[in-house]
Amino acid sequence: MIIRKAFRYRLYPTAEQEQALAVQFGHARFIWNWALALRKAAYNETGKGIGYCKLKRQATALKYQAGTEWLKEADSQVIQAKIQDLERAYKNFFERRAKFPRFKSKRDGQSIRYPQRFKFDENSTYLPKIGWVKTKFHRPLEGRPKNITVSKTKTDKYFVSIQCEVEMIDRPARGGEIGIDLGIKSFLATSEGWKRDNPRHLQQAEKKLKRLHRQLSRRVKGSAGREKARILLARQYEKVANQRMDFLQKLSTKLIGRYGLIGMEDLNVRGMVKNRRLAKAISATGGGMFRLMARI
Repeated sequence: MIIRKAFRYRLYPTAEQEQALAVQFGHARFIWNWALALRKAAYNETGKGIGYCKLKRQATALKYQAGTEWLKEADSQVIQAKIQDLERAYKNFFERRAKFPRFKSKRDGQSIRYPQRFKFDENSTYLPKIGWVKTKFHRPLEGRPKNITVSKTKTDKYFVSIQCEVEMIDRPARGGEIGIDLGIKSFLATSEGWKRDNPRHLQQAEKKLKRLHRQLSRRVKGSAGREKARILLARQYEKVANQRMDFLQKLSTKLIGRYGLIGMEDLNVRGMVKNRRLAKAISATGGGMFRLMARI
């Protein structure tokens, strides 16, 4: 059985490469916002949207129009991939898997996708119109690479996510069954009688987060001090997210390796977070993500 698996590695671009990436991020963001505005305007006028093929032709024509000739600097496949991303976002919205697509700004996480023409060597990744970028391959790359996504986080870190086709090896059947009840005070309680306490990563970091928020609010907008304060705050949130993800991955891996059948309650997380008193605690536990990870 062939599945698609993602491998994520840290990138270390030079100052010149960061500038080149900023250009690609900016062009991709412009195309997303342009295509979204065009689709919304068309729907308001005609009651119908615009398909991917028509948007792709109009995006190509933009390169030769007055005022948008600078789009020639963008990689053509990056532009096409961004239009595909918008098409997928609309599909997810109509199938009730996501909210309606919104316009993007520099403050959002920035990303571009290359479906072709990327290459790898021992310690670097080749990106079209960027060049060879130093990469930390902390684990071996498996399978056949199909596409890559380059992203920049709010803490100014760069990553490349490589989607590969990997042959899934059938594992021997595991015995044992267990039922799990998710909660807030205790993250989970099992049918065997043991519990796992909620680590409360967000609650433990709240004092520091409040202090960093105050520091950010006191800085002058547009100043270097405010940008420094913003990065410090973003890094703290990133640390909390990494701690939560590490906890969920280790716990789910332990359960999957031990039991052949895991029974878990069907949580309506969207409905639960509407309770103002419990919304913060429910969101901080990551129960929805845990259910996805614990699937066998």
